[in-house]
Amino acid sequence: MAEKGHIKDIKDGSGGNVIDKGGNDLSFSQVYYNELCLGVSNLVLFDRVTDGDVDYAANVTRVNFGTIATINADGISGTVQEKAPNPSSPPGGVAATLNFYQPNLKQLGLQVGDQVKYTTILTLKGVQMAVNVSN
Repeated sequence: MAEKGHIKDIKDGSGGNVIDKGGNDLSFSQVYYNELCLGVSNLVLFDRVTDGDVDYAANVTRVNFGTIATINADGISGTVQEKAPNPSSPPGGVAATLNFYQPNLKQLGLQVGDQVKYTTILTLKGVQMAVNVSN
């Protein structure tokens, strides 16, 4: 079962450390952590794994939630207004607006104003985008 925590630090190329709800420091190694938009102080979900006497965080995933602000005419893209303070928010906790791409948006029953969760990825152009949008 996934646990919640915050990223304490990031070590280039390898992952970093997560602080769990009990204040315990757990190291993690996460492939493509940059592309998954993981950063210091992010609220994350993770699985606790044990190797001998040492606990580690695995499957570290950023927690993302917000509101669908717009849906484009194509019906599969638009913007999500993140709830502050989310990881992509600028300093001061102001909520950021992210573009999203979600095929079958109408069939999923999603519309402007809906509260949603999503996965944030870093595109090849270096822009954060919301995908896997769901309620």
